[in-house]
Amino acid sequence: EDKGLAHLKTVRFTAYPKPEKGKTPEPVEGTANEAEVRSSLSRLELIGKVHVYQGDATELRGERLVYDYKAGLLTSKEPVWMRHEQTFQEGQTLRYQVNEQNAHLNRPLLWQ
Repeated sequence: EDKGLAHLKTVRFTAYPKPEKGKTPEPVEGTANEAEVRSSLSRLELIGKVHVYQGDATELRGERLVYDYKAGLLTSKEPVWMRHEQTFQEGQTLRYQVNEQNAHLNRPLLWQ
């Protein structure tokens, strides 16, 4: 077995993004039914009823999200729902840079 791989059930996590440009971003927190942690790749794959949030401003939901905590990148190849402050969005795929709070959604739906 790969010593850098752990499979977890009923997951609650807190990740601390690396500080950039002199400011420390809020921690990324979340829950999921399952998770696979691949420490050699700095990757956390969240599976089943995934809910990820960063402070009160940003929230993501989906069925499978991958968090590359070294790169500060959250991705999904499956439909996601996202809220940032008072704006709500849905999309078929997601690429979200945590530190920059920059999201790219494929086939997005947007409402306020």
